[in-house]
Amino acid sequence: MIGLDGSAILLMPSIDNISQSKINAIRAKGSDLIGLQNLQGENCLLDTEKALQSFNAFFESIKDPDPEIECKKFSTPSGASWDKFIFEWQEEQLLNDERTQKAHKREVIIVTCGDETQRYEPADLHMMNKKTKEPTLQWVLLRSFIQNQGIIGWGDQAAADNVKTQKKELIRKLKKAFWQSDDPIPHVKGEGYKCRFTCRAPENTQ
Repeated sequence: MIGLDGSAILLMPSIDNISQSKINAIRAKGSDLIGLQNLQGENCLLDTEKALQSFNAFFESIKDPDPEIECKKFSTPSGASWDKFIFEWQEEQLLNDERTQKAHKREVIIVTCGDETQRYEPADLHMMNKKTKEPTLQWVLLRSFIQNQGIIGWGDQAAADNVKTQKKELIRKLKKAFWQSDDPIPHVKGEGYKCRFTCRAPENTQ
């Protein structure tokens, strides 16, 4: 079921023995598990009203609020909030081509929440310009937050370059990729914009 391209509901007698990590992985793919014991009415018969409510809830949950944003979804543990996430900045040394042996760097972000860890490049978060093949300003802003330990103040250079506009687009993509509804980077009086998730760069990794 985890390998399905589309969304699906798997009905099982019970899901009590299914690990939470497997349930999260299935839900991250836009599918779900429903235990038949939760749909039973009197005399152990299927309660059609309960079934209808469960199915309607599933279809509501898979509606895409931002269909134009294509992100690699994170297997977010059940009940996790932004403060449980860790965003770690990394740069990978690569060889540009065999002929010139010219080295360049690839920027990646390693995201961890509980026991789940995933690796993200700009395209994974819909932050790659398809024409130029360069990261968008949202990725640049996310990089700035991580490298500045999660805070960008009004006096910072990064805050001067259309932060409000880019932040709005950035949080839309972060919310979608990590299954969250709250603003991950609110404005804090006296500090500036401050990430709710933990930020780690090579120079400030704890």
